[in-house]
Amino acid sequence: MFFFVAGLSALLFTTSAVAADLTVTVVGIRNAQGDLWIAVYDDAAAFVEQNDSKSAAQLKLRARQGAVSFTLRGLAEGSYAVSVMHDENSNALFDQQGTTPLEGYAYSNSFGSTSMPSFDRAAVLLKPGETETVLKLIYY
Repeated sequence: MFFFVAGLSALLFTTSAVAADLTVTVVGIRNAQGDLWIAVYDDAAAFVEQNDSKSAAQLKLRARQGAVSFTLRGLAEGSYAVSVMHDENSNALFDQQGTTPLEGYAYSNSFGSTSMPSFDRAAVLLKPGETETVLKLIYY
């Protein structure tokens, strides 16, 4: 699902003009096994396809039971959608049995929703300063 790796304490900078920071908090992490793969999209088609090569930013964090927060600095103003996957076995894949996910996942603005939202539904509007969003992981 995701392939870019960044350190746990990494702050990610983009090549866009410095305008806004996005703080993301992932809650409901059921254990400390594996990794959290996060992608931030500013393009609707890339978000719907979950095409990480076209994401605005992506990172990998070591999983921690409970919650984890991080801040992406220097993003341009605009709309962004965030997706996260808890890769519990660290195989860099979103494991499924048929169509049932075997690992946790979440999207911005979809607290508790089991279906993937549209980009517009998941979008977080970034303005100058800091914007915060919370993603609650869903497990089956």
